[in-house]
Order: sequence, then structure tokens, then C-alpha cells
Amino acid sequence: MAKVWICGERRGPYAIPNRPANPLSRDGISYGNYGAIESIPITIKTEKLNDKTLTSIRVLARFIRAENDTYGFIEGYSRCGFLLGVHDSPTGEDANAIEYFPTSILPVDGDGEYDLVNECGFDTCISQWKFGKSAELKLRVNEFGTNSEQSVRLFVRPFFPIDFDELDLELTVTGQHHHRREIIAQHTIKFRKDNYAETTLADQNEWYRDLGAFNWSGDGSSIHPKQLHTSYAIRKTILEHFSSRKSIDIAYIGPDTTENLRTVIRTLTELRKQKKFKANIYIIYDENWDIPKLNPFAGTPLDLSNTPKWLTIQGIEMSDLQNGVISKSMDFPNSDEAIQTAFIEKPMTDIALATYVSPWSIGTDEESRIRYECVIDKTMGVKTKLITIDPGKKEYCVLSLPPDGTSKNDLHDFYQKRMKLHGSEIIWNNNTQTDDTGEDLPPQINAYLWERSGGWE
Repeated sequence: MAKVWICGERRGPYAIPNRPANPLSRDGISYGNYGAIESIPITIKTEKLNDKTLTSIRVLARFIRAENDTYGFIEGYSRCGFLLGVHDSPTGEDANAIEYFPTSILPVDGDGEYDLVNECGFDTCISQWKFGKSAELKLRVNEFGTNSEQSVRLFVRPFFPIDFDELDLELTVTGQHHHRREIIAQHTIKFRKDNYAETTLADQNEWYRDLGAFNWSGDGSSIHPKQLHTSYAIRKTILEHFSSRKSIDIAYIGPDTTENLRTVIRTLTELRKQKKFKANIYIIYDENWDIPKLNPFAGTPLDLSNTPKWLTIQGIEMSDLQNGVISKSMDFPNSDEAIQTAFIEKPMTDIALATYVSPWSIGTDEESRIRYECVIDKTMGVKTKLITIDPGKKEYCVLSLPPDGTSKNDLHDFYQKRMKLHGSEIIWNNNTQTDDTGEDLPPQINAYLWERSGGWE
């Protein structure tokens, strides 16, 4: 049977000190504090597995409601979600995959070029890769899965209601056989409120690197379903609207920790094998809601210093598009002041791409909303295609908390009414969600294509 290690141990429960942060209050009433983000390593091993009937493994994490939690704040506000490496296969035989993607990791004895990944022996079901009040992950055992090791991270943001110092999260790992189901492991992870706790995600980038998330060419790994949606959306948009173009200008809004940008670059790299083109990517960032304060590529593999000749990357600070000045604070490879100047003067592009940007840019405050509106307005010409990839509900977000007032309807009102854009959903996989009672829930990911012409339907 498969074996499960959590935080390097096989036995539980586990008590994790957590520093409270981000107080939640409304109408002058304090409800409690969101805790700091915790990253919990989970390893699933099927080494020397003789039982050939194991077909899939389901990992479920959910907060347990305390008896004295009258209003259900613990399970209502706490968030969790699984991250792992998934071979995003931008082209090739898996290019049109809609549900299952092989899990992946960099080879231990790699040659340092970071352009290939190894499969881990499982396939991830994207329609059952869920974030939010509870987290779910389904791993189908493939032909290599009888001697495999799968690395998963459970990211948790606990919510401590007033007068609560400890919360319980239940983690259940279930094995599905041909004719039966059995629990492989079940643990209770306790989060203890501790003002002196030191919570750090310092190893996050290193783990991303090990998965192949920072690869910019060849094979690579996505770590979140939003990246798979982004890869599909940009590939579909280029093939349908710009298939004959020899040069494509792309505005990438919000680099954040850059792993999503790497997926885009890998997708473009693979697309060039079908259709030769050059690409200019203008990375537009805002220090108010992008994690990096300096060069977002610093400290990641390759540092993008050897980008190919067909690709140029220019860094543009969001405020530059308002003030007409060129930022010198980011040292991008192949930076070209003439290209930057031309973009500032006439920043219209073929494609503008914003992945998990809208809720934070339009919901932070009016100043941020105006900056973002300015960027969209200036980068979109008559034929520009704007791609937005956003969470289906703000409750699905774990690593970052979207501001209030940023539901799907709020986002649509911004693009449709304020920006006067026409939008159409980018249909890909079976992204429907249901709750425990079978009721329909918003999808985990909303992907839309926006254009200047026409009206909202």
C-alpha cells in the first residue's frame, strides 16, 4: 500500500505554532485574525507496491468546526490548497488534454539546463484539484506509479476567531482500488496561535525550482491550475487570431513570483515549433500588489539571462504608463531602452494577459483601480485580445487574500461597464464544482477573452 509522510513524519497529530496576522473586522466589529501562511510538506510513496489494484489516491484537507464556534468562523474563513508539479505539455500529444495531466519533477541528476522534467507516476485530475474552505487532490496511478514518490505541499491560511487559540485540520488520504476504497492515512494537524511563531516560506522558490516550475523552455511544471488555463488560453488565442503573424507583442500584467510567466514563455517556445514568430513581452508590474520589490527573476534558475534571440523581455513599471517615464529599477535580460521608449509612447499590444491580477488591482483601492484601468486602456488597441484568468470565488485563494467586493460580478462590471469591453468565456475543461450536498458552485478558475468591439452578452 502507498505510504504517506507529513512534515517528514509518518505519525501524528502535529502541532504547528502560527502567528496571527491580517485582522478581520467589519462595521467596527472584530471577528478574529487570519493566521500566517503555512506550507506543509506531504510525500506519497508507492515504493515496492505489489498491489496492482490501486487505481487512484484522493487527498482531502478540511478544517474541523469546534463545538463552541457558534458562527462557523473556523471552517468558513480558513483556507487551504494543494500545490504540486504538473507537466503542462503546452504542445504535443497532451496539448489538448482537458482533465488529466502527469505529475512531474526535475531529474535528480539533471544537467543544469532546466529544460526537462521527469514524470512521477501519477496523473492529476484538474477538475478535482480544489482550493478554498477545504482542499482536494485526486492522483490517478499511471503505468509508472508502482514505484513512485510524489511531493505535494499543503498551503494553509488558518483563521483564528476571537477567543480561539487552537484549530484542527483533518487530512485524509484514501486509496481507490478496482472494487473497494480504504483510508491510507488520516491525521489531525493542529494550528496553535502564537504571537512569537516564526513562519517562513523561504524554501518556496527552491521547491518550485525542484519541480521545474521556473523552466522557461522545453518541458516544465505548472504548480496551480491557473497556469494550465493560462497556457491553453494564450495558445488558443494565438492560433485563432494571430496564426499568420511573424511578430507578436504581449503585455504581461503582474509577474508576481514569475512561475506563471514561465508557463507562458514555455508555451510560446513550443508554439514556435509549429509557427515561426518573434515575441516581445512587456512585463508590467505594480509594487503595491506584486510580491517582488525588485527584479522578480533574481534568485531563480537561469535568471532568464540566456533568453533566445526570438524573445525580448522588457520591464515596465505600471506608473510609467501614466507618467511617461521609463523605469530603471528592473534589470531585465536584453533590455532595450529604444524598445521601452517606443512602448511607453505607443503601448498597444496584440495580447494583454492578466492572470490572478483583477481582484487585487481593482479591489485594493481607487488609486490602484485607476492605475490598472490606465494600463488596460493604453495597451488595448482595436484588435487587442485581453485574457483574464481569475479565481471563481475569492474564497478559493490561499496564498493571497483578494479584497472584498471582487466577486465575478464585480470583475465583470469593471471590464464590461467601466472599460466598455465585450467578453466571452474561454471554454476548456470540465471546471464545474459542487459542494457536499451536490449543489453547483462557481468554477475554480474563470477565463475570459475581452475585446473592444461589441457589447456584453
